[in-house]
Amino acid sequence: MAKEVVESVVEMSELSKIKGKYIIKPIMVNPHLLRIDKNHDGANIFSKAFHYMQASKDKYGVTVTGMNNNNKLQYEFENALNLQPGTLSQYNDKYWGGYRDTVTNMDHKAFFYEIPKDGLLLDCDNNVKHKLIYTVIKGEIEATSVPKFAMSYEAAKLNPFCLYVLENTEVEANVRNKQYEIKDKAIILKSTLSIQQKMDFLTVYADGKFRVSNNTSPNLISEKVSDIVEKDPSGFINLLENPLYKEFIFVQKLVRDNIITKSGPKLFTKEGELIGNSLVEAANNLNTPDYNEMRLSLITKSEVLNK
Repeated sequence: MAKEVVESVVEMSELSKIKGKYIIKPIMVNPHLLRIDKNHDGANIFSKAFHYMQASKDKYGVTVTGMNNNNKLQYEFENALNLQPGTLSQYNDKYWGGYRDTVTNMDHKAFFYEIPKDGLLLDCDNNVKHKLIYTVIKGEIEATSVPKFAMSYEAAKLNPFCLYVLENTEVEANVRNKQYEIKDKAIILKSTLSIQQKMDFLTVYADGKFRVSNNTSPNLISEKVSDIVEKDPSGFINLLENPLYKEFIFVQKLVRDNIITKSGPKLFTKEGELIGNSLVEAANNLNTPDYNEMRLSLITKSEVLNK
């Protein structure tokens, strides 16, 4: 007689679904501090101070716990934290908002957390309290139209009221490593450039924002390029690797030599014929068959002028 095989399904707990390591970082900036000192990071908090945080309330005055519709998760949190059933109810203001002891006249805050200037690490793999903080923050992000938290720096840019970023540390580490790789690549690329090539780069970068000439000292040219590599390594690499990079240089030299004219972003021949509405468009146009005659004419004028 064949034995009956009974499969048991182990249901995954709600708490076990909350995992990962995160960091909550303040991103608020005080413009006044930036005006006082351009090197100030703008952070409106002292190095050893904290942002004291509690759960938010929705427009009806009900606490946003992140588990308002998940009784199982609430039960598991209460059990893991040794709390009485119902303690984490969204309506229990005594826990979420704190209370004043009428005997001792002291305030008691049951749920709170502190965010230091450098950020608060949440270990949601091993720490139940951290899981609760994460749940509350994520609940606010999902339930509030203008939350003070964002799950990434990109999301924070879209919310002018955002004060903190909650980001996965693994994601943050990957982003940081990518930034290091880009910076290293930019530094290596810079080391291959001659002074003339650096000058050419500066005539093109940011539409010729940096004005340089043969009279500009090599040290100043190198310093400006190094500054760009430090502040905008991606832009540095992208420009050098742009297929039209040499064409950009060609067009900018025509402008410098007064062979073509510029009116705002638009570029014209001396005869008033439009080359392009921007540097990129002009470079693209001069690489098409329709502009061959114009290109040859401009090259001839440049060669005659620079003999």
